[in-house]
Amino acid sequence: MRGFFNSSPACHILIDTYYRILDYNKETETFFNEFYGKQIKNGKWIIPYIDQTYQKKFINNFQLALKGNRVDKEFLLKTNNYEVWWSLSFQPISDDKNKVISVAFTASNVNERKNKWQKSSVKTNHF
Repeated sequence: MRGFFNSSPACHILIDTYYRILDYNKETETFFNEFYGKQIKNGKWIIPYIDQTYQKKFINNFQLALKGNRVDKEFLLKTNNYEVWWSLSFQPISDDKNKVISVAFTASNVNERKNKWQKSSVKTNHF
């Protein structure tokens, strides 16, 4: 299972109901280290790792997932000379009694797809 988890190009983080990091994949570790200069660690609170411009939305989406709702969003992350579109997913994880015990958060870089779509929209609008 670890091999599958680490072979994904997306960032995956398993978070408990108290916002503590339970597990994450290599892509997540690389992203936080290269982009923010932070070392992500199990047992730590996730909020300080989330970009400040997105923290409030992250908490709102996480709360929806804790209520059993899957949440899928796209988000443009803009910081110092860095602008990337992300597809975000908050997937509730339930136990055998259907009680939500954690949330699987996935972030996939969809910048290439968004840029292609925007370029094709511009071309279409010129005709």
